[in-house]
Amino acid sequence: MLLGRTPLAISAVGRVDTGTGVDLQASVSLAYPALVPDENKKNDERPRPNVGPLASLHYGFLTESGETTSILCERGRITINGPSHCPTSVTVERKLPGRGEKETKTTNFPLPVQCGAVAEGDGETMEYFYPNSAGFAYEAAAVCRHIAAGKLEAPECPLDDTLAVMKILDEVRKQIGMDIPKEAEI
Repeated sequence: MLLGRTPLAISAVGRVDTGTGVDLQASVSLAYPALVPDENKKNDERPRPNVGPLASLHYGFLTESGETTSILCERGRITINGPSHCPTSVTVERKLPGRGEKETKTTNFPLPVQCGAVAEGDGETMEYFYPNSAGFAYEAAAVCRHIAAGKLEAPECPLDDTLAVMKILDEVRKQIGMDIPKEAEI
């Protein structure tokens, strides 16, 4: 679930290939409810309007992007460096006093070393088709740990969060004119 809660409004525009029905690109805006004020905040902080956060998402096959994710905050920015679906680094920029002054720190998360389970039988390592695909080993390992522990879902990504994201995606597909009749049959 994005921002930990359900959006109040979803607006999407996009392009769907009329021959295949594939969504080629889209821009999505999400409006969320206002945050509950933190009673532990210092009183000397400037007041904030009673509005909720917005999220803007863009995706597509028709254009080239840096495949990054940026999270803009009151006091800085968090950038999940590309490719953001399987990143190896995150950069945090923190605003300092003074116009344009900031502190930047990048944290790297190296890809796992391939183990025997992902090496081919002849000892050669597997060739991946997408950048940083080896990073999905962390997700696969987490799934294995949860299954071994008898869990039916992962606390890192509970079923309710997955269903909430799917509801957002269903609304986006509806708004851009993408018809998926097989989903109605499930």
